[in-house]
Amino acid sequence: MTAVNVKSRVRLATSMRAPYGTAGTLRAGLRVRVRSPTAQAGGVSLNCEYFGTCPGCDISENLQSPPLLADAQRFFSERGVRLQTRWGSPRGYRTTAKLAVRREPGGDRVVVGLFQRGSHNVVPLSNCVVQHPSINEAVELIQHTLRNSGVVCAYDEASGSGLLRYVQASVQRDTGRVQLTLVANARSPADEAALPEFAKLLWAAGGGERMWHSIWLNINTTPNNVIFSHEPGAWQAVLGEQVRIDRYRDTSRSGSRHILDIYLGREREEGQIGLCLYKCI
Repeated sequence: MTAVNVKSRVRLATSMRAPYGTAGTLRAGLRVRVRSPTAQAGGVSLNCEYFGTCPGCDISENLQSPPLLADAQRFFSERGVRLQTRWGSPRGYRTTAKLAVRREPGGDRVVVGLFQRGSHNVVPLSNCVVQHPSINEAVELIQHTLRNSGVVCAYDEASGSGLLRYVQASVQRDTGRVQLTLVANARSPADEAALPEFAKLLWAAGGGERMWHSIWLNINTTPNNVIFSHEPGAWQAVLGEQVRIDRYRDTSRSGSRHILDIYLGREREEGQIGLCLYKCI
C-alpha cells in the first residue's frame, strides 16, 4: 500500500515509536515512517494516458519527491522528529474507486470513470495505472455488460433518466477480488427488479467468485451529486459474502502479528478498525 500517492498526500504508517504528547503535540525523538513511490530508477513518472483530463492525480513527474513530502519533512524536523521514508510502486496501489456511470452527450456510448476537471463529462478509466488491476478489469466488464445486455441503462443527468448512476469497486487485497456496489436511480418496481438481473450478469461474466467478492445495491434517486443514499432500505446485498476482511502482516515490529480491516458493502460503515483489534490478534 503506497502511503505517499500521486495526489501528493502523506499518510503516516502506524509504526510510531513513541506516543503523542499532551494537547496534540509530538514528543521529540519520535520516529515516523512514510511510504513513497519507488525511486531506484531515478525520477519516477506516472505515464498515464488520462493525466490532465482525469482529476484523480495532481502530479505525474518526479513522484518520488511530491511537494507535500518536503512540507512534511520540514514540519517534523521543526519538532525534532526523524522522518524516514520507504519507497513503493505508484502503480496499481489504489484499491477503492467511486466512479460515475454516464451516457455520452448525444450518443448511446456508456462510460465509467471520473468527471473531467471542471465538467461533468466522464473520463473512462478502464486502463488507469494507479488503480488496482482488478478495478480496471471490473470497469471494463461493467461497460461491456451495460452496452450489450440492455438490462439497465446508464444515468443521464440532463433528463434524470437511466438506472445506473455510480459504482464503487473495492479490492480485497489478499485475493484481488472486487466488492462492488451499484448505485441506482431506481424509481419503480420494474427498475428494482432489473438490478439483481444485471448483477447476476456481471457475476457470471466475471467468473463468479474468481473476480467478485460480493455485489451490493444502493438505491439513490436524489437529484444532487451525493453518491450514496443512507435512507432506510437503500442498501441491499445481492450476491457473495456479507463481510470483507483484509488481513495484513505487521512489518513495523518483529514477530508474526497481523492487522485486520473489516468492511461491509455499506459505504458509511466501511472503514479500518484494524488498530482496535490489533492487541487481540
